[in-house]
Amino acid sequence: MQAVFRVDASISMGTGHVMRCLSLADELKALGANIIFISREHPGHLSDLIQKRGHDVALLSEPGLEFLPAQNDVVHAKWLGVSWHQDAKETLQIMGNTQPDLLIVDHYALDAQWHKELRQHVKKIFVIDDLADRQFDCDILLDQTYERQRNDYQSLVPNDCRMLLGTRYALLQANFSRLRSDAIERRKSFNGVQRILISIGGYDSGNVTLMVLKGLEKVDWSSPPQIDVVLGANAPHLQSVQQYATLMSLNVSVSVDVSDMAERMLLADLAIGAGGITSWERCCLGLPTLMVSNADNQKKISEALSAASAVLLMGKKGELTPNDIAAYLEKVIYKQKLWINLSKNAFKVTDGLGARRICEALVQ
Repeated sequence: MQAVFRVDASISMGTGHVMRCLSLADELKALGANIIFISREHPGHLSDLIQKRGHDVALLSEPGLEFLPAQNDVVHAKWLGVSWHQDAKETLQIMGNTQPDLLIVDHYALDAQWHKELRQHVKKIFVIDDLADRQFDCDILLDQTYERQRNDYQSLVPNDCRMLLGTRYALLQANFSRLRSDAIERRKSFNGVQRILISIGGYDSGNVTLMVLKGLEKVDWSSPPQIDVVLGANAPHLQSVQQYATLMSLNVSVSVDVSDMAERMLLADLAIGAGGITSWERCCLGLPTLMVSNADNQKKISEALSAASAVLLMGKKGELTPNDIAAYLEKVIYKQKLWINLSKNAFKVTDGLGARRICEALVQ
């Protein structure tokens, strides 16, 4: 099988789309598929990471002057950096005369118009989405959102489109499912919050991380925890976070571009994070989480997990203060029953085997 991924990362759109595609690409490659990623050269693109994971990458041209979408373009059209016409043309040029078995598209700025341009050049189109806000021309659609329903997409996809919906299909790296049994054993009892993991996305363009650190300082700790902060090397506020961490009285470490997130989540007793794909990673390992809704497209995920009591939703980025964060922390660290319930309900959300199930569906 030859599979082509069309997906981007950037400072504005974050790293999540590429990361979930990598989880699927790794699984497909293990089954013998030939993989190539096609990504645009946005600031913050992840081509180096993709290559380190053993996959080929072809970069589309870097966007020039600020792209202004047409009035009838999709909501996130600006994220593409060029018109969808140009993007389709450049993608076809890279593909050349090959006809991939599978074109996997994970991009909020691409819709049925783009898919139709590529349709005759590929055997199947597989779309990954979690917004359900535009038309698609695809053979298979994946939306790993918790409790996503067929009705959400019924009018947006062709009648014969196969839909893979819900966290049963959450795309996680294999090490999360491998560590799940260890996490279940570790979280059988509550021994206090000794280690907190802070991960507000790879780039955290709103610098929520700094706000969280300030909130941690306002807590009256009976036994101060170890604070594990994770950011990407291209995070625009990385330096300010690193500088602030050195001035704190708490034990804070700031790590960059880590490859052991599953292990860090296993060791943590509490996470403070956003509502992106790391939500499913934390749930797979039953990690109690204080969640920040970091973008509009994270609203449904955040609210659904909050309704299931799988996270404690603090609110939206920009609306929280250090005092708010301290108050939420104190709700969890001194309430054993709440911590246990958050962990128990998180475990129910996903088992981390989504990539395997998707591959099984693709080879049927």
